[in-house]
Amino acid sequence: MKSEQFDVIIMDINMYDVDGRELARELESTHDLQNTAIIYASTRRALLNANIVGSEDNYLIKPFTKEQLFGAIDTAMKIGV
Repeated sequence: MKSEQFDVIIMDINMYDVDGRELARELESTHDLQNTAIIYASTRRALLNANIVGSEDNYLIKPFTKEQLFGAIDTAMKIGV
């Protein structure tokens, strides 16, 4: 995976063994993510509002619809890359 390039990463914040933000930092240390849009997902809006820095377009509140997912990806690609 170290040689992979990513356009978009969709990451849950509350994973079993790791926080999604920690994993994103780890990926940044091994990959050039400068042109990669990262979208975070969580069930708790308060957690997202308190801990996610940046555009409100970089997260999804679960559950989300297919249309919301595609819209978030489209927006992230326009502003993130």
